[in-house]
Amino acid sequence: MFQWKENFQWIFSNLGSSDKVGVNESGIGIFKRQPYKGLAKEILQNVTDAKNPELPDEVPVRAKFELIYVDLEDIPGHERLREVIHKCSEYYSDGDDGEKLRSIRDAADKYFSGDTKVPVLKISDYNTTGLRGVKEETGSNWTGLVRERSATNKSNASSGAFGVGKFAPYNFTSVRTVLYSTKTINDEYAFQGKAILTTFKEDGKNKQNIGLFADKDSENFDAVFDVNDIAPVFRRTETGTDIFVLGFVKEDEDTWVEQSAISVIEYFFYSIYRGKLEVEIRDGEKRVEITQNNLGEMITFYEKYCKEHMADDTAFKFTAPSYWRLLQDSRHKIIKAPFEYNGKSMGNYELYLLTGDDVVEKKVLEMRQAGMKIREDCAFRIPMNFSEYWISKISRNKERDDEINKKLLFLGWTVIRFWGNDIKKNTDECIRVIEETIFEIKTMDDYTEE
Repeated sequence: MFQWKENFQWIFSNLGSSDKVGVNESGIGIFKRQPYKGLAKEILQNVTDAKNPELPDEVPVRAKFELIYVDLEDIPGHERLREVIHKCSEYYSDGDDGEKLRSIRDAADKYFSGDTKVPVLKISDYNTTGLRGVKEETGSNWTGLVRERSATNKSNASSGAFGVGKFAPYNFTSVRTVLYSTKTINDEYAFQGKAILTTFKEDGKNKQNIGLFADKDSENFDAVFDVNDIAPVFRRTETGTDIFVLGFVKEDEDTWVEQSAISVIEYFFYSIYRGKLEVEIRDGEKRVEITQNNLGEMITFYEKYCKEHMADDTAFKFTAPSYWRLLQDSRHKIIKAPFEYNGKSMGNYELYLLTGDDVVEKKVLEMRQAGMKIREDCAFRIPMNFSEYWISKISRNKERDDEINKKLLFLGWTVIRFWGNDIKKNTDECIRVIEETIFEIKTMDDYTEE
């Protein structure tokens, strides 16, 4: 049995002049409607952005979602966490907050007492850099995910910015608690827990709703930095990051693996197709692996699964199969060309285009450079059918790329709207029109990412 050092505790600071906070955290609520989509999208966009630069280009990043069971005594400060959850339930005992907190309290009683094992969703990445900057105060990968709020520590050239996405895993924790463990390419270690609860009262003082498992003797409530001070089950032994979702609650007991796999394919099939990403999902003996080698097979399987089991689901549409067929159709055009803006090289763009009398759809799929789906546009009235990918592949120079990256992401459907019936022109003409179209975009105010 592992014994945590006494200086590492759950710390909830005094509320002071801050607002009291109930149970309905807005960041968590964003992902309530489609939790599996949010989890896959937000986790994997960070994984694909964190590729270890020391590895060859052909080596993919890997992510693994696995249900494990952890001994209660290994859960850091579980008695204190249970105590705080009870106090939150006492403070907000009425109405909607009271009902939801009773559910969290019941989960804490179930998992944080007695002789039990705690169900934990372990999310791991490999061939990545880890969360760098574990000892920085602001502006690092670590602080952006664990210690900062409303801070975007990535440029727009990246797939995500550690904004609201960090809240996605909290939809799957019955005790509103997530643990983070990382080993960086600089051989730094860090482990920290974060609980998002409600305001509560203790010793006559109101307390903050967010608590950290941290070093109480440090000025900034630092993480655990010595790997030997971390319980073995939470130690990261190779470069990368583990996220542990405590008290894992499945939206659907029998299909969480399928729901997760479908979300992975829907939002990252192009990354997987290019050999940039591999994903494994595991629950006991049930295991799904999605790689470049079996992607077509997986798409076919889950397309059938969606038709049989999700036909009435109006909140989610599995669009990846139609774009997969575009890739497999030998008639599609691939237009790749460099792009210059104000005399500066901005990297390359890619346009995948399929037209023909037998193409029955009019739609554009916009994707970021890492191969993550942003959105699909089907609102076209032009008298011909087409299917298209738009992928912006921009260099990583933040100073010159932030604004142009937004414009290129927007351009995928803009070229269709401006070009209309002339879409069948040859490749050279297509490139010319795309380059001209960029200057028609006057504002990004009406662009909102999903």
